Amino acid sequence: MREEKLFPGRDVRYTVFAGGFSEYPTDALPDIASRIPAVQSVPVMCLMIAMYMGFSEIYLLGTDHDQFTWSIGHYEHDAFDVPYITTVFDLQHRLQPFFPEVSQGGLWDIREEFFSRYVRRAAYVITGTEEGRREIENFYRVPAKRIRVLPLPTPSFCFNPPETDNASRLQALGITGRYLYYPAQFWAHKNHANLLHALRLINEGESEPFQLALVGSDHGNLDHLRSLARSLGVEQQVLFLGFVAQEDLTALYRGAFALTYPSLFGPDNLPPLEAFALGCPVIISNYDGAREQLEDAALYVDTLAPESIAAAVRQLLQNPDLRREMIEKGHLRARKWTASDYVRQIFSILDEFEMVRRCWR
Repeated sequence: MREEKLFPGRDVRYTVFAGGFSEYPTDALPDIASRIPAVQSVPVMCLMIAMYMGFSEIYLLGTDHDQFTWSIGHYEHDAFDVPYITTVFDLQHRLQPFFPEVSQGGLWDIREEFFSRYVRRAAYVITGTEEGRREIENFYRVPAKRIRVLPLPTPSFCFNPPETDNASRLQALGITGRYLYYPAQFWAHKNHANLLHALRLINEGESEPFQLALVGSDHGNLDHLRSLARSLGVEQQVLFLGFVAQEDLTALYRGAFALTYPSLFGPDNLPPLEAFALGCPVIISNYDGAREQLEDAALYVDTLAPESIAAAVRQLLQNPDLRREMIEKGHLRARKWTASDYVRQIFSILDEFEMVRRCWR
């Protein structure tokens, strides 16, 4: 920053939310010149605007605010003296408090403190579904007029993926035939366990067994899942791929027989939208909010019942016309709400609040 004389005449400060940088100890400052690991709460608006404007390289260096603050992320606890917007992605610590990722190590209390204090005080609360709106109203009594529903947009990279040799990429990842795909971090609520049980049922009697490609980082559940795969006798069909490059991610969607998405957390999720845009049919958990987000473009199953997942895979396998129909419906749904739509709605909210903000200095 100093060498390039960026932000001349200004003080530049760095803030690291340690809870979002799981790869680092809480007292360490990551090297901002290196690749930064994925955070749990992303400054969505900044990224969406940058993508909307067509930037191919995005550097999140900082921001300053004195009139209105776009978003307070999860677990931020410095009070603001300016109006702000916050986004609520889920309230699963209230709905399913037994999962360790929303309860252990004091995390339930941390989440509850954030939502109780900052969601109630926000000028606007953004959520992706009407189901999300109902949950916010029910748990935190936020007036309906301060809650805005902005559906998650389909990520822009899915619409114009780079040309690449997908077959070679899949081969390098260990894909040898037909496969199911599930991109998700290894948290308990992602429900990989029942998907492994389903894989055993799917492959019973199959001369060409399905592989299962899993991508994502470990959040404490990977060893359990490796052990479970061994005990079920499916370890040879399961690929634990970790993080993959975007080109590999695209290839995995495009080549998969289906996205099997058994996550138990809603009310909305991004990977089904990515799958829709890239021509991959979707089998998904029937969690609250799923049908509102994905409409008739997905097959809905009880993902706590492995036989339900297996039945949906067999349904697509035995009915190629249905699979083609789901792909076509997915393409239509993917383009229904994009990053450009999201940005326009955010600007509309900011313009609306301008009439209020002019009332004081």
